[in-house]
Amino acid sequence: MAKGALDEAIAKYTEAIALDPQNVNLLASRASTYGRLNLHQAVLHDGNDAVQLIVEAMKLDGGKAPPAGK
Repeated sequence: MAKGALDEAIAKYTEAIALDPQNVNLLASRASTYGRLNLHQAVLHDGNDAVQLIVEAMKLDGGKAPPAGK
């Protein structure tokens, strides 16, 4: 995929995350796209945010992982 298309995908993921900041799948997808551009710090940032959301969800749900797709 061309760099321009990846940049566009990142922009779209960023818009979607602004609308649904608790969506782990969006963060993971944007992180993956950053990875394809070798933007490693951005990958780590989104990955850490995703993990934090999962941990918080587990705390609220008595230690259970959230269902897939949440």
